[in-house]
Amino acid sequence: MRRLEPWFLSLRSALPLVALALASAPGCFVTIADPAVDSTGGRPTAGAGGEHAGGATSSGGFDGGVAGAGGAGGNAGDGSVKVCGVCSLAHVAKYGCSDGGCTIDECADGFVDCDGKADTGCETDFHVESGDASGAVATKLTPELDGDGAEWSGLRAYSMRLPCTDCLGTQPGGQNGEQILGEPAGSKDLTATFRVAWDETALYVFAQVHDDQIVALEASNLERQDGVELLLNGDLNDVNNQYGPDVHHLFVGVLPPTGVANVVERNQQLQMGDIRAATHVAARCYFVEMSLAWPYVMGRVPHTPVAGELHGFTIAVNDWDSPPLTSDPLARQTQYFWVVPGKNYSYETTGFGVVSVQ
Repeated sequence: MRRLEPWFLSLRSALPLVALALASAPGCFVTIADPAVDSTGGRPTAGAGGEHAGGATSSGGFDGGVAGAGGAGGNAGDGSVKVCGVCSLAHVAKYGCSDGGCTIDECADGFVDCDGKADTGCETDFHVESGDASGAVATKLTPELDGDGAEWSGLRAYSMRLPCTDCLGTQPGGQNGEQILGEPAGSKDLTATFRVAWDETALYVFAQVHDDQIVALEASNLERQDGVELLLNGDLNDVNNQYGPDVHHLFVGVLPPTGVANVVERNQQLQMGDIRAATHVAARCYFVEMSLAWPYVMGRVPHTPVAGELHGFTIAVNDWDSPPLTSDPLARQTQYFWVVPGKNYSYETTGFGVVSVQ
């Protein structure tokens, strides 16, 4: 058996990693640019020129409707007329026209165009559960870990949108002195949700993130690239709030070098079978799917989960973005949590939320 490298768990034999051509030189940003949209959705039909009218806003919910009829294509400004006719794009509030094809100007509320393709509309649902902001429900489900969230669509989703205002300014969460600039991120810049599930073998987490720039400051360092940060406290019967074998601080990077594991733990060394993870990167979004074995969650002791039990849990999204010339190039732009932990969350469990197994 091949020896595990420190901090990393090789997943090569368990799941295919996202194969990306990345530069790995330290200090250089690796970026997936937002590509120009190939706007081929809709059917071009003959019609008069003039300004186009936006389609009707689609309905909300998981089964939101399709945008209504719009106007004819408008003048392109070069003397030619681009004609689109009626565009029927799923979950699109406003559309436009370019080179005879429909384009997406605005998604319906709660939906995102992740793949950058007009013909699929705003295909990804980012609606979230309202209610208790400190407790999440894990539904029984055994997902296929492939970075595709299709089987998660019926489960409750929760938002990551809270800044860690109480974190230490120069070393938030013990991140090796790396600052978080705390720049506000609007919905067009950063939107993140997650879901949790379980079965008798593992706790599962699925996160989806809409990010206008998907980047890595260092492709070989998962803490210095866009991704999610997970905090777990498996055994809530601990006598104190200090980290023990059942407390885990995990990073999942979405742009690791090809062939390198995309999970790292800061509290202890991972062992074979502890975690499986898969990531998928689209044009404007990325998706993270994780399986955390119950013995690992509970501090390397056997555990059979039962409905109603609680576990300490919170999750964050890290957004690096290409830094402006005036900023510290080693600083994350934004870090948004579901439940904001205490400022010493790198070694204390104070402030963690809870996940309930149902």
